[in-house]
Amino acid sequence: MTNTFFMGVDLGTTYLKIGIYNTAGDLSAYSKQEINLFNPKKGEYFQDPDEFYTKTLKGIKKCVSESSVDPKNIKGIGFDGQSGGITAVDHNFKSVIDYDIIIDSRAAKYSKLLNEEYKDFIYKHTGCASTYGEKIIYWTKNSKINKKIHKFVQPADFVSGRMCGLKGEEAFMGFSYLCWSGLCDAETLNWSKDICDKFEVDIDKLPRVVDTFEIIGNINRENAEKSGLMPGTPVIAGGGDGCVTMLGAGLNKPGKTGFLAGTANGIFQIVDKMYPENKYKIFHQYSVFKELKALLNFDMSGRSHFWFKEIFYPGKDNDTCADPGSEAVPENSFLRIEKALSGIPQCSEKLMFFPNFNGTIRPYKPFIKGGWLGLDLTHRKEHLYKSIIEAISFNRYLDLLKIKEIHNSDTNGIKEITVIGGGAESRAWDQIISDVFGKKVVKYKRNDFATLGSAFIAAKACGGIEDITGSIDAALKIEEIFYPDDHRHKKYIEFIDIYKEARESLEDIFLKLNSFKL
Repeated sequence: MTNTFFMGVDLGTTYLKIGIYNTAGDLSAYSKQEINLFNPKKGEYFQDPDEFYTKTLKGIKKCVSESSVDPKNIKGIGFDGQSGGITAVDHNFKSVIDYDIIIDSRAAKYSKLLNEEYKDFIYKHTGCASTYGEKIIYWTKNSKINKKIHKFVQPADFVSGRMCGLKGEEAFMGFSYLCWSGLCDAETLNWSKDICDKFEVDIDKLPRVVDTFEIIGNINRENAEKSGLMPGTPVIAGGGDGCVTMLGAGLNKPGKTGFLAGTANGIFQIVDKMYPENKYKIFHQYSVFKELKALLNFDMSGRSHFWFKEIFYPGKDNDTCADPGSEAVPENSFLRIEKALSGIPQCSEKLMFFPNFNGTIRPYKPFIKGGWLGLDLTHRKEHLYKSIIEAISFNRYLDLLKIKEIHNSDTNGIKEITVIGGGAESRAWDQIISDVFGKKVVKYKRNDFATLGSAFIAAKACGGIEDITGSIDAALKIEEIFYPDDHRHKKYIEFIDIYKEARESLEDIFLKLNSFKL
């Protein structure tokens, strides 16, 4: 069915990406647009849902116009999106509030309630922490805003609902988004009335929960004209960007392990059961498949990577991720520093970096900040940068040790680690990950895992393919394998012990800084 095409839309934290694929996974057209992030005052970080919608239409139109694909042959469109925050619609499916991303702290009071005072209770029911349940409570407590809210929704569901002309009562949410709500039941994969009642959340303001592969509507005539698609094109629910990315990267069977190197940065392993009693409260990321989960720990330390580029290498050309299908990544000042890293000794000549500018999520310690330890006059920008990607890798290694302990596995049993996210394009970082973990690291020829995953979800839902995991595996081709150096691995493990001690010893200092009044 190579003349049948499907579209995938990935609404991430930083970029909106769209791709058109045939059932073999070949990419026909691709669009990538930056999403504005507003930070008008301390603690407020939000995005505009209407921008998500208008840029999605723009990106789809670009893909349709630049490809040789007849819109009649695009048989479905799947969506995935970020899920750390929440937005809402009124009765007519118009946006009521901005989308407050995961690091927005206006709901800190309620985050403390869910993630500290009631963390055991929440974890027992959801297998996760809450990142947006507290935001729902926050908006519910604002009587003026709450009167306008008909249903809370995720950004991708807002966009797909708008494109189908849904009404507020038809609002929906794919079950994979639920894990970060703090308001669900992991067993039923639905909202928990008991939890909602406990925290005075009106369950009627929560959208209906749907399956990943449910067709939630069809593109209406107005949006077909704006996007270049055919009226009536089916739209599929899809899921959270994390789990759809895992699917698109072939991480779909128990035991497979992945390193997410993006704005959100994490380590995860696919499992087929819940571990609700583990002492670390490691997250259970829900999969696009009901029978699977991913044991995951993550934070937003990837923001430190972007921060470094913005401060030391400003400019629009500093994206290390080439678009899928491009011939090469253009040379620029930031890429030159990547090439220079090979001359910097491991451990960045005893330089440590702490990348959690906005605190940690698990354990929940929002007071933790970032910084360097061990700077001297010999250090240059290359050292600073290498210490950043080393530190992020150290934190993920320590997380994997916890995951290993939770389900009594041996990290030596891990055959390989698949690196996904923008950081995967950095060969220097891929090698560091291999050396830190002491494992083979696989890099695929493509990095469009989220849009590929969403497109194949649409293909499965619309009958274009039967075996979605087999089809994705066939579409993935290895570009390079990175092997660990045993000496470097042992040296990193020694350094990580010191790093862990330093990180823990600084917590009291960060607490004092947090309470210091200027």
